[in-house]
Amino acid sequence: MPRIYKQHLGKSGFFILLIFCLLISYACVSPPEPTPQHDIVWPKPPDEPRIKWVRGLRSELQIKEASTQEKILDAFLGEQRRGFSLMKPYGVFSANGTIYAAEMLAGIVAAFDMKAKDFYFIGSEKGPGKLSRPTGIAADKDGRVYVTDSGQNRVMVYEKGGRYLFSLGTAKQFGKPSGIAVNNQLGRIYITDQKNHKIYVFSKNNEYLFEIGKEGNKDGEFNAPTHIFVDSKNKLYVTDSLNFRIQILDSNGTFISKFGQIGDGLGMFARPRGVAVDSEDNIYVVDAAFANVQIFDQKGNILLFFGGSGWEPGKLLFPAGISIDEEDKIYVADEFNKKINIYQYMGNKYKQSIQGKANQQ
Repeated sequence: MPRIYKQHLGKSGFFILLIFCLLISYACVSPPEPTPQHDIVWPKPPDEPRIKWVRGLRSELQIKEASTQEKILDAFLGEQRRGFSLMKPYGVFSANGTIYAAEMLAGIVAAFDMKAKDFYFIGSEKGPGKLSRPTGIAADKDGRVYVTDSGQNRVMVYEKGGRYLFSLGTAKQFGKPSGIAVNNQLGRIYITDQKNHKIYVFSKNNEYLFEIGKEGNKDGEFNAPTHIFVDSKNKLYVTDSLNFRIQILDSNGTFISKFGQIGDGLGMFARPRGVAVDSEDNIYVVDAAFANVQIFDQKGNILLFFGGSGWEPGKLLFPAGISIDEEDKIYVADEFNKKINIYQYMGNKYKQSIQGKANQQ
């Protein structure tokens, strides 16, 4: 029987197996995103556009240069046979040309180095640095990458290239770590804990400093805080998810202000998630239920929203984390569309960049 099976597989069986593997590969890879015929912007004309959709990023094939051998095989078998594609990205962070995506389903962080046109994994190797359910992600000015793992109740720290260094805190200390933010000026790491309803603060050298808040709905109290952001003025922006609001605190956790309430109107929240601030102090809040991103001023007044539910370019389905880089590019983790959506805030930085490029021509 073994000899007959081997002979059969060596002929037609080999091709059947090859076709089967290719079908499985195609089923796991999302189809290429269509190229829109015009710019996708918010608000719509005739109003001046403030947000522009740039691209979607879901696969290493979109940035990594194929070898000569791979190009030959692609011509016969298609490039979708190879390469990693996002399946359920939850957290996202962009800094110095690298986009980090916390991929919950695969249990890794996918790193897209846009400058070097390279791709690599963080937390994929067996050992103390192996990730289980990465949720939040951030990086400091030295290139260290910090990842909250809600599956292991740990916070992992890696070098830029992915080598594991150490963990912050312990599994006994955390209930369900989720969001994470780095304060480079003060050398602090802020970690939101959904189950314990508080924020833990560590130094970059793994020293526990203090904690912020407790369970409740008063100012400075939390109900399942999920995400956190630190701005250039050392202020903290916390998604107080089950209180359906954003709280703004100083670097030591003292309450400053808040905005938001439950509802389906403008400026209200149904399932708030990621929060971030651009170079002009506009506050961006992702809402998974609305499938959009709302933009507020520092007083909590709604300015604009973008995204919306759908599969088309620029649309979102159950978005989660958000990150804004030094060029005011906006990165949104789009869970059900299996990609990172990239937008551009067309503010002063963008206009100056466009003008500078025009002057060079």
